[in-house]
Amino acid sequence: MTGVAQSFTPTSGLPLLLTGFAVMALAGIGSVGGVLLAGIVLGLLQSVSGELLGGGWRNFVVYAAFFLTLSLRPNGLFRRAVPA
Repeated sequence: MTGVAQSFTPTSGLPLLLTGFAVMALAGIGSVGGVLLAGIVLGLLQSVSGELLGGGWRNFVVYAAFFLTLSLRPNGLFRRAVPA
């Protein structure tokens, strides 16, 4: 979808791939509703941080939130821990 709106090269999808991975890992693997909610939240976080801090900080803020969340909840936000 991105290639229709702007030009791209074989390496231009890496930021989108990393953001997608952050969304999936934050939601917890297997949580479809969580992926939707995490995608919306991270998209809003990117937009707000880009507006307040500048475009260069958008990905940094998202990855900082990603690492902070996973350090507190390693299974993701919406994945229940499997009892051992």
